[in-house]
Amino acid sequence: MTEVSTETVAPPERFALWEELSAQSHVRNLLRSENQDDFRARMRILHLGDVQVSALAMPHLDVVRTSRAVRQFDPEVYQVNYAVSGGGRVTTAGRDAEFHAGQAVLIDTSHPMKATLHTPSHRWTSFVIQLPRVLLPLPEKTVRRLIGVPVPGGQGMGGVFHRWVADLHR
Repeated sequence: MTEVSTETVAPPERFALWEELSAQSHVRNLLRSENQDDFRARMRILHLGDVQVSALAMPHLDVVRTSRAVRQFDPEVYQVNYAVSGGGRVTTAGRDAEFHAGQAVLIDTSHPMKATLHTPSHRWTSFVIQLPRVLLPLPEKTVRRLIGVPVPGGQGMGGVFHRWVADLHR
């Protein structure tokens, strides 16, 4: 388990540190925040072989993955983003959807994406499960229907998924 915090550096350096930590641990994206002058955020990462589970605590963040970024580097992974608190909006694979605390959204790094996250930075705000696409050998057509669609985490398979991620975090 690895845990990092932007509070290890001076306030003007925190956002740049977060950009670099995010690029190394997940995927390089364009980031912007209303809190760039003093970006207080934490990340906890658990590696489970090829699967990575991250817990994030951060304030407002805009995330953009451009077509150019996809062409330059695509690790071909799925990211399941589970909102613990707060919420936001995601646009990817031809969908534009709002998501709220208690919902998960599937992202495919092979597609451009825009997301806005509104979260209280003092708490864990989201979990991100990152896994290589080869570990989930589903037809592209099947996966495309799921990308960018908020899935409730309070019942059914969404509830099972939420409990598993919360238990891992604990």
